[in-house]
Amino acid sequence: MNQTELKALGAAIMAALIFLTFWCVYLGAYPNLERLGDVQTLLLAGLFYPVCEEIIFRGLIQQELLQRSRMMRKSIRLTLSNYLDLTQITVANLTTSVIFAITHAIYFQSLTALIVGIPSLIFGRCFEIKHKLPLPILTHGLFNIIGLLAPSFYNT
Repeated sequence: MNQTELKALGAAIMAALIFLTFWCVYLGAYPNLERLGDVQTLLLAGLFYPVCEEIIFRGLIQQELLQRSRMMRKSIRLTLSNYLDLTQITVANLTTSVIFAITHAIYFQSLTALIVGIPSLIFGRCFEIKHKLPLPILTHGLFNIIGLLAPSFYNT
């Protein structure tokens, strides 16, 4: 991993921690370390789901949108940190993140699941740094593992 990827990963982890902290405080739920004790849950949330979802959403959908249209490559100005340059969020990333959020809302049968669109923008930006999947898979996996500490995040 080069320095740009490490900075992006660090910024994404910080964004995930901040996001989940606010989410837990908002719902009045606090971390539960017991959820990290199940190896199957850790493998599913930290490896299997991120690999599958990133292949589908970033490797197929976002990549295809980026290749098909110049308009999809246009950027929208947003700023999160100096390390993760969110001023480069493309329409393709935004579109993919909306689809990602909708599929999570359908699966979890909750409108609050739509909030995963926010970290999805970060995963999409991580993909656009190199147009390769390892960085968004790693970021997504770490986000999910951090999210396991917040049971209300998955149970709302």
